[in-house]
Amino acid sequence: WVLRLLGAKIGKRIYWPGSGFEGISEYDLFEVGDDVVFGSRTLVMPCDAEDAATIRIEEGAFVGDRCVLLPGFTIGRNAVLGTGGMGAKDFTIAPGSKWVGSKNGQAVQLEAGTENDLSADTIKPFGKAMYLRQANYFVIPGFVHGILGACCRCFAAAFRALTITMAFVGTAHLLEPGGKLSKHYSLHQITQYMVPLFLATQNIATLGALFMAWVSKWVIMGRRKPGEYDWDKSSYCQRWQIYLAVTGILRNAYFNRGILEHMTGSAYLVWWFRAHGAHIGKNVCLYPRAADPMMTEPELIQIGDKACVDNASMIAHINARGYFSLNQTVVGPEATLRSWSRLLSGSAMMPRSMILEHTCVLGGDVVDEDSTWQGWPGEMRKRRPTPPPSTRGELIEVVREDNTTPRLLR
Repeated sequence: WVLRLLGAKIGKRIYWPGSGFEGISEYDLFEVGDDVVFGSRTLVMPCDAEDAATIRIEEGAFVGDRCVLLPGFTIGRNAVLGTGGMGAKDFTIAPGSKWVGSKNGQAVQLEAGTENDLSADTIKPFGKAMYLRQANYFVIPGFVHGILGACCRCFAAAFRALTITMAFVGTAHLLEPGGKLSKHYSLHQITQYMVPLFLATQNIATLGALFMAWVSKWVIMGRRKPGEYDWDKSSYCQRWQIYLAVTGILRNAYFNRGILEHMTGSAYLVWWFRAHGAHIGKNVCLYPRAADPMMTEPELIQIGDKACVDNASMIAHINARGYFSLNQTVVGPEATLRSWSRLLSGSAMMPRSMILEHTCVLGGDVVDEDSTWQGWPGEMRKRRPTPPPSTRGELIEVVREDNTTPRLLR
């Protein structure tokens, strides 16, 4: 409704990104058809320094995460622009075709569309569940999700403000029994109690927030397992939205940074994800320079000894065309994910492999042992000499369940 009021042409039953859009201000140059599905962190730019042209997303199309849409770009009916896709200026993606990433300023085509895609139904599981009420569980209306999110944000703000209030009350009681101050006190007299009390209440609140988030994970989400979790067949996606709202207490805690961002690169962060079900080996360095996002399905991530994950993302879910599934994702011993790299659902990295900056390993791909990959989608650039057996670390073997799911065997 807001986008329509701002001038955009918006269809029905659209799955909007939780992160919103970046870059867009010319809303009247933005058109979205029915049953479109968006990923997160997409940049929409109908104008540049030279031209202004409408960006069109036709019925049933899918725009993945971290895409860039430039002036005049059109994606056809039931087409897919996957993760990191470049919607080039004045370029049109054919109906039903599949594209991903970028190479030489253009998205890379994976599959061509067919004539059947022009007449194929566009309705997605999200539209069936949320708008048509065709699901095998009770679907919470959208406005209730909005109210829940607002209430959780208010609670998080009040929870953080409570620490300074408690410090004030405690200081008053220490200065005078009963807390009813009958005279003026110097700044030194107040701060000698106020500062340590505030530090104590902040740390107690932080531990409380971590505990509440941990309990919420196991109560709301339980233990995740590989499988299909479409909106109309499983309550998983709905529970995930509730979980995100409830755990907002972890975000924007200190100077607009979340609690976990202050634990990056430390053993505490490894313990946190282990407590959420992740299989993490010894001497692993996680997110020394933070990440957006950190692992979202920890129990489906397996990381071997001495691996290093920089400002990268390891994703165990896939939401292609609105069909949601979870798959195991594996990082082998001594493997490295460098900044702004992505390991997608169902992929694996073998021992001592490396993916360089701005690299995406697509679902189902395996990064070979001792190899270095780069690109979006990733390709092998070089292979390091294999060390002799006496100096080699732990080995892993990747086997596939139903030819799709990698599994780490120690």
